[in-house]
Amino acid sequence: MENNKFNQSEQIGRDKFTKWINNNCNVCTKITYADNEYSSWDVAYLSGETRVIVEIKDRKVNHDEYYTFLGENVKLKKLQKLKEEDKVDKIIYFNSFSDDIIRTWDITEYTPFITYKKALPKTTDGNNTKVLKDVYDLYSEDSIIYK
Repeated sequence: MENNKFNQSEQIGRDKFTKWINNNCNVCTKITYADNEYSSWDVAYLSGETRVIVEIKDRKVNHDEYYTFLGENVKLKKLQKLKEEDKVDKIIYFNSFSDDIIRTWDITEYTPFITYKKALPKTTDGNNTKVLKDVYDLYSEDSIIYK
């Protein structure tokens, strides 16, 4: 990973995930973080015999500031393709927030109600260049909250 700003943000998310998994999963083993900033997943682990991959997002808002949270449709499809190819069993979307709350969604079989285009920062370039991305909504009520 070359980009310093991206690396810092990625590390914050990874640190929060590591703390969360250590506090919430006593059967999780073989925790492996992606070593490529363009990987479709951020972390993989075993929960017992279940192969899990995770997309990590560190949000700079409080957990209850919005009713919905955005996911990228391209990433969702890539992650679900790994499930179709029998490389993983479960896909988790992990969001950490400024108020130290965690929300997770199981997106293994998730089908977005609707997708739409939204101009969002291209996070890997480090300068907030906006690009049009195909996104979907994840609803607060469908998440599991960890305090």
